[in-house]
Amino acid sequence: MMTGFFTSDGEPALSVHVAGPAGNLDVDAVIDTGFNGELTLPHEQIDTLDLPEATITEVTLADGRVRDVPLYEAKALLSGVTREVFVAEAPTMPLIGTGLLRGFSLHIEFQAEGTIQVEPLSSSS
Repeated sequence: MMTGFFTSDGEPALSVHVAGPAGNLDVDAVIDTGFNGELTLPHEQIDTLDLPEATITEVTLADGRVRDVPLYEAKALLSGVTREVFVAEAPTMPLIGTGLLRGFSLHIEFQAEGTIQVEPLSSSS
């Protein structure tokens, strides 16, 4: 099990270990249940890791705009589980989407001193 934290803006977040051909980064990423992808990173972090571009996908933004976004290949370590993920380039704070949380239990207490816990689901779930 891993624990998360709340950002200064009160958003739930987790630290994710991301690996690419040029090395590794520990990234603090906001949990975004409205994002069904796996992970977003800003261009600078994608360059630092030298992530290879895998494909381009069409996304619909929260404001309804549609645009093409490149997806890059990386490995992400979350709660002791490493998996290959697609990283979308975004000019915001890194985001963890529901795609990366698939196969995990997420518990968030939205209160002062609240906790955030993530753990892998058992294989029988």
